[in-house]
Amino acid sequence: MKLYRVTILADKYPTDYTVSASGWGTAVSRAIREWKKKFKGSRTVEMTIKVYKSSDVLTAEKAE
Repeated sequence: MKLYRVTILADKYPTDYTVSASGWGTAVSRAIREWKKKFKGSRTVEMTIKVYKSSDVLTAEKAE
């Protein structure tokens, strides 16, 4: 699994999500699902999605 940072620009405010997924398509769909939960019922005319592949994240196992 890779770590992706997904930025969704809809309406006025950008929203960032950090998603663990096998590919960028899966990461986008998971981020959109989270966005829909947060902004349930809102109407959006335009949505811009930016996906960034994150570098290796330091975990507790790797820190030891």
